[in-house]
Amino acid sequence: MTELGIEDELVAAREIGAFAYHYPGPILDLDGLVSPQVTGTSYYNALYSARPPWIMAYVDMLPEEVRDSSWFRREYRPLYALGTWEGRRATLFRRYPPADETVPFSPRGALGDSMELLAVGVEAKPMGAKNETLHVTLTWKALREMNQHYTVFVHLRDATNKLTGQHDGEPQGNEYPTIRWQVGELVVDKHDLVVDSSALDGQPLLVVGAYETGVSERLLHWSSPTVPQWPHELRITLRSLGVDR
Repeated sequence: MTELGIEDELVAAREIGAFAYHYPGPILDLDGLVSPQVTGTSYYNALYSARPPWIMAYVDMLPEEVRDSSWFRREYRPLYALGTWEGRRATLFRRYPPADETVPFSPRGALGDSMELLAVGVEAKPMGAKNETLHVTLTWKALREMNQHYTVFVHLRDATNKLTGQHDGEPQGNEYPTIRWQVGELVVDKHDLVVDSSALDGQPLLVVGAYETGVSERLLHWSSPTVPQWPHELRITLRSLGVDR
């Protein structure tokens, strides 16, 4: 978890065991041993009420009523899986909240003829003595059905245009590709950038764009009347997103 820049977000888990020794942040113990608030509550109700940002679970121990529920399938995506000596898979699920839960900066930019960026949110959190994690939340709207996979890139650049951090990936941890989007659908997409703390000094820019998956040269063009951009890059100051030094 710490390798992903996660140190202080709530993680729900069963059989917390060794996991609790390695993760320094808050844990929602679904068995109630260290989380008395869930004692006597089903796993379903505990997760439904808490809506934790992260869930760590053996897939075979995640109740079927949770896995098959509409809210879980809509909001959670597997981000990472680790096989064990028992032949089981421990999976880390990340929550992508509904778009109406996010109220970030709104650049209103269209990317190609397929998708529109409705909002951008950034939260900076210290990670150790020298690094910080930028948790970037993008809210997209599908303008039409797409038959092409697109990879979204989120980069951080300093005043000299030097690249200081980046994350490229298909939406929602590669689990909700653009070919599955429905016309008019709002999609919340999260990207984490681990950067040197000095990268946040001065006037750093957050740069957002997309390209055809596997063909990075085929970049989509931006059109935005309110935010400065290069043809393939929407550039937003971190200060305008509430990150200031």
